[in-house]
Amino acid sequence: SGGEGGTKGGVEATPVEYIGGLVDLTGEIGRFAVTRATARDKEAVDTCLETVLYLVGELLQMPLPGKIHKKMEGLRNNQRKLETLRYELALTRAGKGRVAGIEGGREGG
Repeated sequence: SGGEGGTKGGVEATPVEYIGGLVDLTGEIGRFAVTRATARDKEAVDTCLETVLYLVGELLQMPLPGKIHKKMEGLRNNQRKLETLRYELALTRAGKGRVAGIEGGREGG
């Protein structure tokens, strides 16, 4: 586990690339959460937010190289988007809002 980069299955990545990939993953998790929110799947949205919060917590404890700080802004933005999505989903479930173009209180016809 020493050295500059890690390998798994023949794929090499530097620490900066690996951390950047984790940050990019949070954007993909956010897109998945939007899809689940349109289906009003609160549990999936909560799991997505919990996953991103875990990654944020772990990454913020690490001594990060300077190159990654811009990516960390994206990570925080992804976290805020998920928090907003969960809030909007709660409003929709209460019949007081909308999520991703779906009117609140009008589930399934």
